[in-house]
Amino acid sequence: MLIGLTPNINIILSAIEKVSKLLQRDFGEIQQLQNSYYGSEKFAIASKKKAENILIKSLTSAKPTFGYFTQAVKQQGKDPKSYFIINTIDGYENYRKGIPYFATSITFQEAGQIVAGVVYNPITDTIYYAEKGGGAFMSEGRTSRRMRCGNKLDLRNAYILISGNLDKAEINNKPNQMKRIFDNINIVPRIFGATSLDLANFADNRVDAFIGYNESILSASAGLLLAKESGAFMSGYNVKNEELKDELFYTDYLIVSNQKLKAELEEFIKKA
Repeated sequence: MLIGLTPNINIILSAIEKVSKLLQRDFGEIQQLQNSYYGSEKFAIASKKKAENILIKSLTSAKPTFGYFTQAVKQQGKDPKSYFIINTIDGYENYRKGIPYFATSITFQEAGQIVAGVVYNPITDTIYYAEKGGGAFMSEGRTSRRMRCGNKLDLRNAYILISGNLDKAEINNKPNQMKRIFDNINIVPRIFGATSLDLANFADNRVDAFIGYNESILSASAGLLLAKESGAFMSGYNVKNEELKDELFYTDYLIVSNQKLKAELEEFIKKA
């Protein structure tokens, strides 16, 4: 039996249940199609579209007055401040290449406030979920438990994930700045390519910190709620503003960690 469930989370879980087997089966097929680039690409696009349509139908049937955000569509509902934020396959590049690190991320925003979020890992069949003010939880198999982020104090031994956005040279020379930061503290950061799953792993104390840049709300919103409810400290523009409005991105750096590491990372970024 899952602990920490709420009506809002149950709506999201019901939708995810309808696509979980589809994503698992299609991913296995994509792995077999890797020798055919166009075949695997075409199949992955169709798979994502099919799963997304199922999610939209399920979620909006449960909440007919809600609108929804996807990567392709912003559909306003009767309630202009209530949305489902749907990232059907966060880590799509991994998915289409047959790399088993991706997730479905869904956020429940009501009356302009993000109130619930779920990140689902189809490969391990793991569900990470949280409601605002109620804590963060995970379920794997028949077990579920509360999640709490770590309390590591030494940055030099920290396990840190960074956003794939920081690996793009066109972003204001940020990658060179990030390289200087990690050279100074002798850490090799890791890029896995699925922000929502990175943040879920942080909330579950498998990762000590996450550093992002220009993170999409589609990828980050559910994961940030998980992190916050697990006890994380955050910094970055727009992070404290939980109302979605019309912007699709958190701008500039986003640091998610415990209080001690956040302060150290902020200091290194200022100096770099």
